[in-house]
Amino acid sequence: MPFTSYHLGPGLMIGLLFLKFIDFPTFLIASIIVDIEPFIVLFFNLDYPLHGFFHSFLGGTIVALLLTVAMSKIRRYFSPLMSFFKLEQDVSFKRILVASLMGIYIHILLDSPIYTDIQPFFPLAFNPFYRSTSMPGLLETMICVLCFMGALIIYIIRLFQYKVKNQEKIQVKKELENLIQFVKKQKLLSIIIAYFIIGIIYVLTGFFRSIIIGKQVVFPLIISILLGAPFWPLLVYADFINIGIMLQDVITLISFILFALFFLYCFRMVKPVNEITKEKVSS
Repeated sequence: MPFTSYHLGPGLMIGLLFLKFIDFPTFLIASIIVDIEPFIVLFFNLDYPLHGFFHSFLGGTIVALLLTVAMSKIRRYFSPLMSFFKLEQDVSFKRILVASLMGIYIHILLDSPIYTDIQPFFPLAFNPFYRSTSMPGLLETMICVLCFMGALIIYIIRLFQYKVKNQEKIQVKKELENLIQFVKKQKLLSIIIAYFIIGIIYVLTGFFRSIIIGKQVVFPLIISILLGAPFWPLLVYADFINIGIMLQDVITLISFILFALFFLYCFRMVKPVNEITKEKVSS
């Protein structure tokens, strides 16, 4: 893999991006369903590759067709859940088929650079996507984690769009203005909060990366946050100097850039309260 659940990162982000074109629940299921194969091999201790026939495009296509038939029968039962998350869709056989094929093919493409037992073009016994590295799967895992973050951002944007479409534009605008005004009034406090949030992101990413690659975790998570979060710039710098760019460094820097852009917008685009008051008086 990346671990099976990590495949949900690309599943969520791509599914949200192309919500109008592919069936969302089908795409999520398709992004992880072929990992039933290695679980069966491990559970029954079979003399069979962990990533065998169903981790090929041929085997994956068969699974996709079976999933398409099954989802076309039961898809309506997912509609209440989709409505709860404000992700209503028009259901069609074509969208379910496309979602099934895309989800499984993307899963195979993510796994193929990591494992030597995958033969994506079976019956041809070779894997042109395989990469021999000292830390196999790190890049793919990083992609999946970043997709989780991207999916969260896209979903938040969709929620705001949903509110706007349901005649709540004024309330949403007011909530955003209140947040921006708070940031503008409490600059130092807002920056300190953002600083520690970025530090927590650094520690969390590094902590779970250590678990994934089997590295011994020295401190419990809470202790790691208390010791590491306040000093994340020094820790990122130390990584660059002594180890190189790590997964937690990339995600931390992305978080820093996002916060910096947010603060730049708040400090430059929002007028001070006294200016707004003057404008109202003059009008």
